[in-house]
Amino acid sequence: MINKCTLLDVLNNYLENIFSLSLKTLSSCIMGRMFNPPHPGEIIKEDVLPELGISVTEAALQLGLTRVALSRVINGRAAISTELALKLEEWLDGPTAEVWLGMQLDHDLWRARNKPRLTA
Repeated sequence: MINKCTLLDVLNNYLENIFSLSLKTLSSCIMGRMFNPPHPGEIIKEDVLPELGISVTEAALQLGLTRVALSRVINGRAAISTELALKLEEWLDGPTAEVWLGMQLDHDLWRARNKPRLTA
């Protein structure tokens, strides 16, 4: 069984950092959208896997994914799908699928809003 408290602490710290930064730089975020939310795969790669002490291969096996599929997510080349969000929720017995999907949405929206636009 995964240490639920430790993992929740990691994700709570992540969320506190987001809200803290957002409050400190509220006008910057509204005016210039300067904050770049991390891809949720980055959280898995940098916080979850080290905390659990397992490799990408082992995590993929436990999640019922291929190593390549999980690798694409944790390296930011693929999004967290609804199916993966549900698997993460069950696997970690903690953060809900909505939290994972919310992180993905925040990341995707920031990128879309900050993407260079072609002008007519």
